[in-house]
Amino acid sequence: MFNSLSSRFKDVFNFIGKKASIEEKDLDSVLREIRLVLLEADVSLEVIKDLIPKIKEDLLGKEIYRSISPKQVILKSVYDHLYKLLDSTEEQLKLYTNPTTFCMMVGLQGTGKTTTSAKIANFLKNKQNKKVLLACLDLNRPAAYEQLQTLAKDNNLDFFEYSEKNLKKIVNDIKSYATKNFYDVVILDTAGRLSIDEELMNEMQLVYDLTKSREVLLVMDSMAGQISFDVAKRFAEKIPLSGLIVSKADADSRGGAILSAKFITQVPIKFMGVGEKIQDLEAFIPKRIVDRVLDQGDIISLIENFEELQSEEDAKMEEKLLKGQFSMDDLRKQLITMNKMGGASGLMSMIPGMSGLTEKIKNGMDSNIIKKNIAIIDSMTKLERKKPDLLNFSRKKRIAQGSGTTLQDINILLKQYESMSKMFKKFKGVKNPMDIFKNLGINPNSFRK
Repeated sequence: MFNSLSSRFKDVFNFIGKKASIEEKDLDSVLREIRLVLLEADVSLEVIKDLIPKIKEDLLGKEIYRSISPKQVILKSVYDHLYKLLDSTEEQLKLYTNPTTFCMMVGLQGTGKTTTSAKIANFLKNKQNKKVLLACLDLNRPAAYEQLQTLAKDNNLDFFEYSEKNLKKIVNDIKSYATKNFYDVVILDTAGRLSIDEELMNEMQLVYDLTKSREVLLVMDSMAGQISFDVAKRFAEKIPLSGLIVSKADADSRGGAILSAKFITQVPIKFMGVGEKIQDLEAFIPKRIVDRVLDQGDIISLIENFEELQSEEDAKMEEKLLKGQFSMDDLRKQLITMNKMGGASGLMSMIPGMSGLTEKIKNGMDSNIIKKNIAIIDSMTKLERKKPDLLNFSRKKRIAQGSGTTLQDINILLKQYESMSKMFKKFKGVKNPMDIFKNLGINPNSFRK
């Protein structure tokens, strides 16, 4: 999400970077480019009309010191206003256990509402130790009940079963069941439509009136486009939304519509769905998003990924690396780790100023290539993995047949292995993975709050 927005902003700021000073006519030209960037990213006109004048007012008459370039001044202003638009100091979820907290999940059909409901339930159960009940209130889509029931069963989540067809009766039964069984939170997966209609809005109002839900979360598809503004507006007018959840945030979408939804509802974005798995849910942190949009990277996420994956590493492998030893089995583990972090392009997008390299390396070390390389290593014998120098033509031909690859693929992998082997020898004696940042000239502690 926000990939194209980030790329276009980078073009604008590269243009500014060539100027030694900025006059008002130059500023108007820059703001016009920023306006076009936002329009192309599906940001609504209402947001742009509010945002651009604020940036201009902030910049006009601002003193620029010799040590600060016009690019930095404009970048800081855009950063501050985007951050203010996305920021919220509210807690993630307003949860109370007495009485039971009801949480309504609302949105159009196809936005990922049902999957998100299961993700929220899983998050509350496993991260916050809450007793959670999932319930489907979509009586229009036949598969909705079965989909949520399957998700609950597969992930050991409690699910409310019923055969009733009357919505009011179902909601009252859920309330009674949740009270008797001392549930902390009830997640209500409400009905969706392909488009908003009066029947849907009346149904949402009925469920809200019956449950007095403390949380009403609108699930927004990151790829929805300009329709997101109108959808958010209609829902906000009918029921008191408490927050937004962005689904499919891992998709290559423009993402600007999410800014519009946040602007019109004036409620915080609380979570992002970042994958298809039940655990692929992240808290929405505005600073990190704005960092990525303006190509300032996300060092904190990068560090957290390293820290999380570090706990999964094999102690024996760490010992080998400290001795400067590196085998094909070790390379395989590194490839798996990189794949978990979104490939090389995913890793680069978190480092300030490096997002421009992602397109160049997509053909080199992204997910599909990583999987191909893992298949090649899996087709080697134990001896070949330990001593790649043994790989002659006949061995490579056998491996290519076994992995469904070509001799060229194998030769490229061997070159990568040789490069990585040399790199890890340079880190010989490093006892803390965070020291790698220091070797790159980065102080990870300086990025923490």
